Amino acid sequence: PGGYKLFSVASKSMVKPWNPFFVFGASVAWTLGGLVWYWTVKRPQKNKIKLMFRDGLLSSFPVVLAQQDRAWMKQMRDNYEEEKKLFADDPDWVVGTYYGSPVFHQRDVWTWPDQREYYAHCHNFHYYNQRLELTRH
Repeated sequence: PGGYKLFSVASKSMVKPWNPFFVFGASVAWTLGGLVWYWTVKRPQKNKIKLMFRDGLLSSFPVVLAQQDRAWMKQMRDNYEEEKKLFADDPDWVVGTYYGSPVFHQRDVWTWPDQREYYAHCHNFHYYNQRLELTRH
């Protein structure tokens, strides 16, 4: 008869599935290898980068604080000059005092004034905007 010749399926060997114990052992070995790699290689690299960033932050921190203090003192000096101009026609008024009694009782120790005093001669918008900005972060 014509056509294709018969082929035998039974003689072909099937691919055996992987042994479950082998698959479990391989996944455990892969996980442990990844952990060892992370703890010995990757984590020290990340810590080194964090340390470099921390060094940069800590080295620039005094400069930022000095600039903040400088801006604060400049604004307080401007407030002082504004108070001097504002009460120039009042003969009893001494700048930095409240009708003769000093506002700051400790002359040798710096005490930070209230923030409302910082914004004393500004519009209320600036004070409330600053307060809102501080609560956002």
